[in-house]
Amino acid sequence: MVKTAWQMLTAGVAFTLVALFNGEYSRFDYKAVHLADWGALLYLVTMGSILAFSSYIWLLQVRPATEVSTYAYVNPIVALLLVHFFTDHEVTMLQIMGLCVVLVSVLLMNWNLYKDSRTIRAIRYRKKLKRLKHMAPKSSVPRIVEVAEFQRKELSKAEKKKLKEKEKQQSQE
Repeated sequence: MVKTAWQMLTAGVAFTLVALFNGEYSRFDYKAVHLADWGALLYLVTMGSILAFSSYIWLLQVRPATEVSTYAYVNPIVALLLVHFFTDHEVTMLQIMGLCVVLVSVLLMNWNLYKDSRTIRAIRYRKKLKRLKHMAPKSSVPRIVEVAEFQRKELSKAEKKKLKEKEKQQSQE
């Protein structure tokens, strides 16, 4: 949580300095801002920044990054749906295409994490096994399954060993 606080404090100071040097404070009229707008700003600061960002950082520590990154898929869709149903703004095809670009971008940014995930490895393993079954004569299929199960168990042992090594390194740090 301290890291999160430092990140937010640093960003706040940086934005304040940029606004000061750009002369934005001299042009700002506090009286022109409605009370509801101040409330919305307060809500965004507490819920959108402090609570949401702190939760995100905490979640990265307790869950795999591939699971945590799913927020980047859900948030744009939820935002577009909220705009469509709760405002008079009309959602255009350009915005939907932009949403698709954002979702594909997130997918590409996380591709290395996804391609090494357990689910993808299981899918690849099943495809490989299917190819072997079709290539082999009927009598050798049980042997292929036996070899494939042995390989799967060996890979599982190797993964457990790597996980234990990572835990040792983290505990030593």
